[in-house]
Amino acid sequence: MEQERELEQLITEALMRQGMPCPDVDGEWERLSKRLRKPRHGKYALWSALAAAAVLFVAIYIVWRINGEAGDVIYEAKGQLREVVVSSELPVRADARSGASLQGSEVKTIMVDVPQGTSHHIVLPDGSEVWLNAQSRLAYPERFADVRRVELEGEAYFSVRHDESHPFVVISGGVSTEVLGTEFNVNSYKPGAPSITLVEGKLKVSADSLLRERALGDHSGSPLQRNPYSKSGVGHVAVLDAPGQGASLSEEGILEVGEVSLDDVLCWREGIVLFDDASLHDILVQMGSWYGMSVICKGNPNLTARYHYIYDRNEEADQVVKGLRELSNVKIKIENNNIFVE
Repeated sequence: MEQERELEQLITEALMRQGMPCPDVDGEWERLSKRLRKPRHGKYALWSALAAAAVLFVAIYIVWRINGEAGDVIYEAKGQLREVVVSSELPVRADARSGASLQGSEVKTIMVDVPQGTSHHIVLPDGSEVWLNAQSRLAYPERFADVRRVELEGEAYFSVRHDESHPFVVISGGVSTEVLGTEFNVNSYKPGAPSITLVEGKLKVSADSLLRERALGDHSGSPLQRNPYSKSGVGHVAVLDAPGQGASLSEEGILEVGEVSLDDVLCWREGIVLFDDASLHDILVQMGSWYGMSVICKGNPNLTARYHYIYDRNEEADQVVKGLRELSNVKIKIENNNIFVE
């Protein structure tokens, strides 16, 4: 029994060396020899030692071959696809005298966390509707006050219920978008570079960090991770008043306004993913994220090559990969729930 336990331990330790680029055979043999120098008796001891040595080196060889052939991981799947998570919490404030964190009886904050591989539709307390794209989070109070304020990470489409006396404010990616009653899309996947697209109504978009802090009020912390605009002390405001107008925040911290294709911006609501002059690397990463697959690069494919590609993410992964393979003329295949690129 003792030999069996030791043999099992040796095999486990060998298999755990998955980060080893090449096995150190001499070192492993020396290590094994030391482990087997304990006194043994009879034929069983000899066969036990030989079996341990054989299995150990077979395990090391297999792990080496697997890692040697796998290549570089350019996207690692986050595990199995999760369900949408809805949680709530009371705001936390610091006690002025003791400095301790206190939870008061204020309005709770609701947080909706949408994982990879799905999207989600919710109705806010005022009747406004929100469609959240994959890997997005929305935080909002269980009941609104004078200002209907929500915070977004990721991408969402808003259909806001008209209420002239209660402005609706979306804080996302360092900009504040204020509306009275309208429909619009907000995309803040890329840190520091949010884009807002008007579908109907009128919007006022501000990249002024001071305005954003006022919109947040006196809360000591935001329920979502803050990414405040702080590149300059000058506020930048854009007014969108025609369908198809979009505002995006440049690297210089300036809101740039232009015309965009509503079909291209909103197609994600129908499950359509559109890449306009995107790199093969970015396309593969998004595919891996949606389908919950790691993307592994073998050899030296040109991941910087750019393509125009569109697919329906309701399709099976193998069909989507087939289309990209035919377009790019790059060997792309799915094996063992991984996307391999050669």
